[in-house]
Amino acid sequence: MNKITTTLLTLICISSYAQNKVPINLQYTLDTFILNNKIPAVAVSVVKLDTLINGVAGVNKNVNGTPVQLTTKFHLGSNTKAITSFIAAKLVEEGKIKWHSALIEVIPELKKTVHSKFKNVTLEQLLNHTAGIKAYTSGAEYLTLPKLESNVPEQRLAFAAYTLAHDTLLNIGNFTYSNAGYVLAAAMLEKVSKKSWEKLVEETFKELKISSYFIGFPNKENVNNAWGHWLNGTDTLQALAPNNPYKLENFVSPAGNVSMDILDYATFIQGHLKGLCGSDNYLKKEMYEKMHFGNENYALGWGNGKNTHGLVSTHNGSTGTFYCHTILYKEKKIAIIVIANASSPSINEAILSMRRTLFNGYNNAN
Repeated sequence: MNKITTTLLTLICISSYAQNKVPINLQYTLDTFILNNKIPAVAVSVVKLDTLINGVAGVNKNVNGTPVQLTTKFHLGSNTKAITSFIAAKLVEEGKIKWHSALIEVIPELKKTVHSKFKNVTLEQLLNHTAGIKAYTSGAEYLTLPKLESNVPEQRLAFAAYTLAHDTLLNIGNFTYSNAGYVLAAAMLEKVSKKSWEKLVEETFKELKISSYFIGFPNKENVNNAWGHWLNGTDTLQALAPNNPYKLENFVSPAGNVSMDILDYATFIQGHLKGLCGSDNYLKKEMYEKMHFGNENYALGWGNGKNTHGLVSTHNGSTGTFYCHTILYKEKKIAIIVIANASSPSINEAILSMRRTLFNGYNNAN
């Protein structure tokens, strides 16, 4: 990933629906954070039931970059899984599919190739990573695939047919994190809705009044969006240009390929927080509870657990060039989002430290 000469240009915005005490200097905190950790840019949000405190700092790329704005898009990585699960939850509420719907019942043409052990795999198992599907979390795994022709939904079906027939079976019923599982789940959603996953995302966000999303790395839409950075050698960061060949295949997008600005992503997370705190909104409150806590350790697009602050649900997303960390504290009625346009072990740890700083600073504010 590459050299980092960060120009400290910062834009901070505090947007709230109710007066909110500001217990820390957010601008100073973010400026100091990116300077000390050599991160090109960061976007954060402190999410409460009636308040969004959003901030950004830094530049979109580390060489000749421009200041990031609140409308600058960052890549969510695997936090996209929460979007796919969210769409699935809506289709379940509408009666178009069930959590226990079997993959081959929804897509009967897969019966011809599917291994017998996969025949009872359900939508819920695909979304909570207990379907025994190969991970597809490394580039080497994709090199084994045959060339997938046609449009993207048909590529997902072809991918499903291949992986269900040829890949080594893992232990069905036990947790094995899998990007492929989300591709197969998306194929099920496409089948019952008769719409592509991309169209389902478009329609869902339109209903939520969210307009800033882009499927893919954000600088491929606009060079003023955030550029991802990865380590090039030992400790230098390299920005990936829009024409860099590194990418996620389009058919894998349901597992981790949405970009959004902090304003809209925080709005999306606020809906989840409200649901967990007992308020029906786009989905019923029971559905939010199932998505976040319906299974121990990992539910539907969300990991979960309990710490000294009570129940929490969380997810991290990274393709190695961005890092998105989101955590919801159900009992404290607060969520924290931290997204950087770079990723490394030290940067990722710094992001978790920033989350703790924001939580401690804003948890007791009115």
